[in-house]
Amino acid sequence: MRRMRLGWVMIASTLPLLLGSATATATEPAGPTVGGQPLAGAVVGTAFTVAAPDLADVAKAKFLLDGTYLGTDQTAPFSWPVQTDPGAHELEVRVYDTSGAQTRVSATFTAGTTSTAPAPAPSPAPSPTTAPSPSPAAPTATPTTTPSPSPSPSTSTGATTLTVGGAPLLGAVVGTSITVTAPDLGGTVKVKFRLDGTYLGTAQSIPFTWPVLTTAGAHELEVRMYDEIGEQGRLSATFTVSTTPAQPSPTPAPVVTPTPAPEPTPVPAPGTVRVVAVRDSAGLVAALAAATPGTTITLADGVYSAKQQLTISTACTASAPCVLRGGRGAVLDGTGLSGHYGLHLQGADHWTVSGLTVRNASKGIVADETDHSVIDAVEVTQIGAEGIHLRGFSSDNVVRGSLVHHTGVDKPQFGEGIYIGSSKSNWGTVSGGVPDTSDRNQITGNRIWATGAESVDIKEGTTAGVLSGNTFDGAGMAGENSADSWVDVKGNGWLVSGNTGTHALLDGFQTHVLLTGWGEGNTFIGNHATVSSAGYGFRFQNASTTHNVLRCDNVVVGAALGTANQACG
Repeated sequence: MRRMRLGWVMIASTLPLLLGSATATATEPAGPTVGGQPLAGAVVGTAFTVAAPDLADVAKAKFLLDGTYLGTDQTAPFSWPVQTDPGAHELEVRVYDTSGAQTRVSATFTAGTTSTAPAPAPSPAPSPTTAPSPSPAAPTATPTTTPSPSPSPSTSTGATTLTVGGAPLLGAVVGTSITVTAPDLGGTVKVKFRLDGTYLGTAQSIPFTWPVLTTAGAHELEVRMYDEIGEQGRLSATFTVSTTPAQPSPTPAPVVTPTPAPEPTPVPAPGTVRVVAVRDSAGLVAALAAATPGTTITLADGVYSAKQQLTISTACTASAPCVLRGGRGAVLDGTGLSGHYGLHLQGADHWTVSGLTVRNASKGIVADETDHSVIDAVEVTQIGAEGIHLRGFSSDNVVRGSLVHHTGVDKPQFGEGIYIGSSKSNWGTVSGGVPDTSDRNQITGNRIWATGAESVDIKEGTTAGVLSGNTFDGAGMAGENSADSWVDVKGNGWLVSGNTGTHALLDGFQTHVLLTGWGEGNTFIGNHATVSSAGYGFRFQNASTTHNVLRCDNVVVGAALGTANQACG
């Protein structure tokens, strides 16, 4: 169960939890919970995440709201996002253990549009002389590096100040389009931004920034900072927007040595950004349809689905990229394992899709004719076939830092975690009968497990991609359709480096020649393969003629046939 910081009740909801008369009488709750508290008898917001009871040997949990099936979670912690209307409801959870035995628990609760939950206590500050907040409704005291006579976050300075262009936002006069930076309080993992009480979105990587587009007049910007345990503190700043701003001169930034790390989610230049805050499915459909270059769409926590497929079809630009982002609690639902894709990018150049969850779909995220886009830190799970698929001449894209698991639930033979390009048998429908040249794509830093087929399948016709720093676990692969390795490279000129794999079905890494001239010139460097199976760490088809390179720094453990069927060099 999630840890809680003393004095805070953290839930994934648009409204706080108001505890009812139900009181936990055991260490482990007998029924479903929200934020570690019993759901039974509680008043909650209209969007929240419910957790199944923590029973022994749980294999999966099914969730039903007012008798309507929501979905099944097969990974711990067993939870599901819920979005409903105000009023009385019943939530049922059916918990299954590994033998198939079932336990049912349910809870009646009320979803409300207002809350009178007591304000949480402030997080402890590192300074021993930090004064308590004068009243429960005052902003939470924020840690500072020196004692301060006032606990109000909006008057903080230095490392605990909201800034624009390096200068304090508090009291500033700014333009209608700005990018606000929140501080790292030490161990901060995410920051939520609100403008005049309206949720904008969540930044999950340093620097914690968010683009803000608003109208002339007085405004207040609030941020809430979280570490791995819970909320650390809050900051707010009042400022004025003018159509002819007189912004304070920004503090000169220190000169730093650039690093080769990937850039964070791109933020459009001031004057081109348009921020659209979305809270329901209809709003998301409308926002995607209306998107223009420079649009940022932020998703509140909740479940988003549509009768028609959720599709991004706007081509943005390098100078005005577009963003669709939300937290893990923002779930794109494909309405079933044989239903829609979770998200379809069709000609969606220069987009970043970040942070959100895609689940309960026939395919997870599919990109067609999409270039220079980024899939960043998403979670893709409970998918009928493949998890993430770049195809149809989709080139120069990045898939990074994401979790892909429980794919191929409906069709394990097509259950690849990440799939690049198209099989030659599909070129007639996907690429007009010519090779699907989905080239120079980068797959980096992802964790992939519980896939029906390969963790990564790289098809013939693709060239010069990078597969680096990923983690694969082949436990549970079905072994259908010749899928018996973590990685199968059928393209040319790929760099496969620094990946780690465990529990291979047969081999760790493979290359294949599906067409003459393909499956050639690939390089394998610094990978670590704990195969624990009957095959090789690396198996190359037509090894003597395909010019694939196996460097000697690859490590192979537990492969019955040895490191590879060709020498390293």
